[in-house]
Amino acid sequence: TWITTHVTMALRNDMFAKMLRLPAAAFADAQGSYISKVLYDVLNIGETISQVVVSAFREALTVAAFIRRWGFRFRLVGVTSFTALLAISCLAFAVSYVPRVSVPGAVQVPIVFDNGGDLVVAAAPADLAPEAFAPTVEQVARNLRASGRVSPSGVVRVRLRGFDNAVEGLSTPKVLAEARRDLASQTITLVP
Repeated sequence: TWITTHVTMALRNDMFAKMLRLPAAAFADAQGSYISKVLYDVLNIGETISQVVVSAFREALTVAAFIRRWGFRFRLVGVTSFTALLAISCLAFAVSYVPRVSVPGAVQVPIVFDNGGDLVVAAAPADLAPEAFAPTVEQVARNLRASGRVSPSGVVRVRLRGFDNAVEGLSTPKVLAEARRDLASQTITLVP
């Protein structure tokens, strides 16, 4: 990352200095090609250089292991570390997996906003029946992950959002239902 950042910055500075010396006519038909070169092409070059450095280090280590005849030990270290990484990943998944809760009468809806703290907004389909509002927002609240959330009050507000089409061609968002989930006690309260 350090190599990529510094190479990218040096290349961008050099390109920008050269672009300042170009005549104005050079920019007449550019249509974003210069911006693409400065932003994306330079970043790709920096990432490629970073990958080359990492590969060169890895290959040098492999050659040194071959010359010193570390063959079996070198492979053993690689297999052992890969096995440990795989086992730790599987354990983390097994510990953190929580099956989804299904509330009767609820509909699966996408979450369209989540600030990672105290507010989550889910989008209701246009044809959602009013009697499904409360179960749907409750289902969204029950399926939220509490870990990693930072809420000053310890409560997450979950809203089910719909649109009001009172005027043709203009729609305004409105809250169809709201639930509050207490992160400490894991209780869910529906707000009227």
